[in-house]
Amino acid sequence: MSGHSCSFRAITRDANGVATKWIGECQCGEDFTGPDYRDVKALWDSHRPSSAAHPGEVA
Repeated sequence: MSGHSCSFRAITRDANGVATKWIGECQCGEDFTGPDYRDVKALWDSHRPSSAAHPGEVA
């Protein structure tokens, strides 16, 4: 397998277009959400390389 269908993106924005909530979605079904970009991104990043749902992925 070469790659995966995981994504990290803003899911809520304020009236000025500034992201206020983030989601990291994993193909294994695990989702990480919250208002702090760094916290959510760190959780999502730490999950992906160790996930058994990603055979063939090189960390």
